[in-house]
Amino acid sequence: MTIDTIRRAGALAIVALMMSPQPSAAVSLGADYVFSVFGLPAMKIDIDWKGEGSRYAIDGKLRPAGIGRIFGNIKGDLSVDGRMTADGWKPQNFAMGYKGKDPWRGRAQWAGDTLTMLQTEPDNRRKGGSAWVPLDGNAKSGFVDLFTGMVVESDTANGVCGRALDLFDGEMRLKLAMGAPKPVALRIKGAPKKGIQCAARFTPVAGYSKKSSSRQHLARQTITIVWANPVGRYWVPASAIIPHKDATLRIKASRIYGKP
Repeated sequence: MTIDTIRRAGALAIVALMMSPQPSAAVSLGADYVFSVFGLPAMKIDIDWKGEGSRYAIDGKLRPAGIGRIFGNIKGDLSVDGRMTADGWKPQNFAMGYKGKDPWRGRAQWAGDTLTMLQTEPDNRRKGGSAWVPLDGNAKSGFVDLFTGMVVESDTANGVCGRALDLFDGEMRLKLAMGAPKPVALRIKGAPKKGIQCAARFTPVAGYSKKSSSRQHLARQTITIVWANPVGRYWVPASAIIPHKDATLRIKASRIYGKP
């Protein structure tokens, strides 16, 4: 399993599953996640979300853990900033990347709801050839980045599920349909004792190769996401299980915090 596989699957999970919150008073949220493969820790990612007035910002750090150190000193970062509007959080600038084995970087910009700039290194469109589904035309409007989408605002636990999320992982636009809410117990520092579990189905939309066996496999699987409610009406992912083609990826928060 490559770092690109873990990045995409991890982003899919973490994020994956989310919808941008409505504007409100100042809020600060954060979570520290551990990514495990074959039951062994491979990576850690710490994410902070901060919103105040009409602006929000997201910062994150990626670092190796456990067996991840075997594959090189992989380190990464992410940043997003945008506007808090009546229709939710709208990203304007997105940057994500990592260095080490199989390095990757991506940058994107939006004007309103439309993607106006996208750069990735490497550019996987060349490898996709005629099987590549381009992220252009009408496909460039109506979605947010995964990390903006990692927060759900809901008055009830069941309200977290039952929605379709339109997201962007730095290269690919995807849809996640969530449903089947189920109350579950949580044992995470800073999190409440109870959360809500959702079942999610993945559909690639644009910015991917139709020849990708990983995408085809994932589209046939069910992703399990558990959400926690650390403050107010805000929910963030507490854990996720992604049945990837090569190995099941598990993501779990070791700490969650929220302050109004």
